Amino acid sequence: MNQMLKKKDRISKLIMENKGILKCPLCGKQMQIQASSSLTCKSKHCFDLSKKGYLNLLTSHYDAVYSKDLFEARHQVCRAGFFDPLMDVLEEIIKKHQHKVGDRKLAVFDAGCGEGSHLSSLTRRLVAADEGKSTEKETGKKEYFFAGADISKESIHIAAGSDGGDILWCVADLAKLPFHNGSFDVILNILSPANYLEFTRVLRNDGIIVKVFPDSRYLMELRNILYHGKENISYSNDRMVDYFAQKLTVTDTRKITYSFEISRELFPQLMKMTPLTWGADEARLEVRDFEMPTHITVDLTVMTGIMKE
Repeated sequence: MNQMLKKKDRISKLIMENKGILKCPLCGKQMQIQASSSLTCKSKHCFDLSKKGYLNLLTSHYDAVYSKDLFEARHQVCRAGFFDPLMDVLEEIIKKHQHKVGDRKLAVFDAGCGEGSHLSSLTRRLVAADEGKSTEKETGKKEYFFAGADISKESIHIAAGSDGGDILWCVADLAKLPFHNGSFDVILNILSPANYLEFTRVLRNDGIIVKVFPDSRYLMELRNILYHGKENISYSNDRMVDYFAQKLTVTDTRKITYSFEISRELFPQLMKMTPLTWGADEARLEVRDFEMPTHITVDLTVMTGIMKE
């Protein structure tokens, strides 16, 4: 897609090229993009594409749970490579699935995408890999369609302003996704709440859902600091893992554990980005009477599932 076009125009074109995916969040009818960059349905419900090129398809009031500061901090931490080993694994899983679906364009959806760093990183990786292997005859072939949704307008505003690629970003409720049935080949749900009923509805019959859970040692150094080695220091994802297995047929489970070297400049952003700080001793956070760790443990479980027969 022509990168010289304004972001809003590029996303308008992207919606036109994938016009069968979006549905009206009010009446469920198919929506089409107009020349004015407005999205309308046959019932004349209308949603405008923002200047940054994202859609606000939330139909009810939402009280923000996470602050803008948290999303901005997470954006900085992600850009520093904190989750790069996770991105390596997700890229591998998506490529493997791409081989299974043949020549059709692969539709990838990040549900609960936050400020968009994960999907943006995967988009760059996957598009670059395809461009690298393309023959002269295949140049310009559209191999992917990427979309991300989050209920936080603040997070989507950050995502749309910094992704640099052609990704359809939507402010939307995961319990009422603005997509038609069977729209996506791959649904990602990374360290975010899940709604498996909606996920399976918008998943193609041969599609996969990839869920990333924090594991017991995730950010253990921060837990030690914030909770003085007392309450909330231990964590188990057993309940979430079991629930995933109840809702889907598990085809793959992977453990990812590594140590990330944290700089003094990045550490405050890491502290801001995690809800672990909620309920922690505020005086301790302000005084900072602790020794800053040199490394942070990242401990994750990645599960892949398909719809049950």
